[in-house]
Amino acid sequence: MTIAKTEGEERLIVLPDECDASKIINTFTLPPCSNIESKPLIELFENTDGRLYQVKSFQFGKGPSYSHNEDLANDKYHYTKEDHPIKSTFIVNNSNSADGCILKSSKLYFCTLHDVVFSLIGFHYRTSVAEDEQDYVKPSDTGETQAANRKDHERFLSIRDYHDLLMDNHSKNWNHISLRCLESGLTKICETIEEAGEIYYKITPALITRYLVGKVLKIIENFPPSFPILKHAPEELVQCYKVVMATNLLVSLIPKAAYRNLIEFSPSTMDSNFNLEIKASFTNLENYQTTEELKNAEKELLMKSAMNVGIGTNGGAVSVKKVAKKVVLRKKPRAAIGKGAIDGFFKRK
Repeated sequence: MTIAKTEGEERLIVLPDECDASKIINTFTLPPCSNIESKPLIELFENTDGRLYQVKSFQFGKGPSYSHNEDLANDKYHYTKEDHPIKSTFIVNNSNSADGCILKSSKLYFCTLHDVVFSLIGFHYRTSVAEDEQDYVKPSDTGETQAANRKDHERFLSIRDYHDLLMDNHSKNWNHISLRCLESGLTKICETIEEAGEIYYKITPALITRYLVGKVLKIIENFPPSFPILKHAPEELVQCYKVVMATNLLVSLIPKAAYRNLIEFSPSTMDSNFNLEIKASFTNLENYQTTEELKNAEKELLMKSAMNVGIGTNGGAVSVKKVAKKVVLRKKPRAAIGKGAIDGFFKRK
């Protein structure tokens, strides 16, 4: 744990055990790996062992952005005029009560490992820019994808030349990253050749996709038991669902063009190490969801039809017209009245 001052503001940073808090740590910024315009720059620093760490923050007394309106309605949090939480941070040393301080802010900073490969992928697809994550699900323009996959150069470059290329075409802050750290990232997504004892590198979209497929496999293997899965679905579709979810978790780390290439990945017969059917998983899950939607729509229609039996268009009951059955009375035959002799005997008086 260390306390740093940035632009006059004191920051409490929780460092990993591998970092020496007694030494000066210089942080720098790089563009976001996903090239999403709405995302801020990422803050990094390189440790003495060559590993990169990203500095992130968490603020007590402030809710997430998606529940901001609900928190305001419930009067859950209180802020100053500058929209800062009314909270402070107390640092106490249990072994020495005199050793402590109070910070005006309630924001806590912590560090996580950062894979330099994702920054290199962002550089390679730097022309693939999106406004937010919603653009990833929109239909992709073929010309845009081809332009993003266009090679920046046909020749291989040495590690020093690549370092200069990154500083000139991406960010000058690449000079804070050592050649050792850069080389560890390039070897994972580059074709290499060796001439006169020196290794030359060239980033290719195919190797980027292979690297990302490996990340998807690791995510699937480490899904927690509480991970929600499709209910009442076949086992093969549950696996497709996991592949799709693991792929979509990389959206915040890779540009749109890299994501479009990833969801089109199908393993070749020559490569047994990457047998993950990402493209087929997306297709099968989409077909299943479409079929389920049609089934649910059909069930809903049948239910409405059953409920609407005997109900009129205005919501009232349909009046049934009663048909009165006409009763036909049969007339009894009467005796004919004639002028015979016997008729006179029965003559009415």
